Amino acid sequence: RSMGGLIRYGDFLYLFGGDLTGAGAGSPSVEQLIVDHAPSITDGGATAMPAGQVDVLHVNHHGHNTATSQAWVDWAMPDDGQPRSAVVGANQHYLGAVDQVVLDRLNARTAGGDIWITEDGGASNTPKTERIVDASVLLTVETGGERYRIEARDGERLTEAVEYQSTTAGASQ
Repeated sequence: RSMGGLIRYGDFLYLFGGDLTGAGAGSPSVEQLIVDHAPSITDGGATAMPAGQVDVLHVNHHGHNTATSQAWVDWAMPDDGQPRSAVVGANQHYLGAVDQVVLDRLNARTAGGDIWITEDGGASNTPKTERIVDASVLLTVETGGERYRIEARDGERLTEAVEYQSTTAGASQ
């Protein structure tokens, strides 16, 4: 059992799927069920989960190979050149996470964004888009959601911070 959700603030969209599975290692594809039904999930008549408008994707199941399928990444982070970021809550208790196949899928779609990983995991290579921060990750969104900032914090100490522009900043929704 897990909880997922979508947080929208103006132009900004954050998607977290908890422990949703994506058919890796023989697991069922709950991610595909959501992708297939996303157009019919509405909020006051408008599509609540529009494809391709995710600014930050919180990677499902700690980046394990059972989740964050190619179909999920294609839907949330299309190959359109827009900068997007991902956050992976990895730790030593999830052996094999972050799986390299998941990182490869995400690295192909960040386009100027980054992959923020809370702790080094099972990945064998580290492209420049991955930020293994060994710290907590804090996300702050500016008024209207046009810009957001991701920070790594070791307790109260700021260790790293990057600002990004939302993918739909200035576009009418």
